Amino acid sequence: MMRVKGFEGIAPGAYYDSSEGLLIFDLFPRNAILTQDGDVFPIDPVIQRIDTAFADFLRIQPHTINLI
Repeated sequence: MMRVKGFEGIAPGAYYDSSEGLLIFDLFPRNAILTQDGDVFPIDPVIQRIDTAFADFLRIQPHTINLI
């Protein structure tokens, strides 16, 4: 769904919108509610504004997105 909206997939559950500089991650099925009419509501996504250099780093090192 995120790719249809123009986001680039960087890693599983992580998407980047270069036009807005937004990284949205922690989008996994366990973090969403599916309503009876088919709408999906993400629960507690992480949304960060990042610059192009950091996006480039994440493309090379996508495993670092969810490090604690």
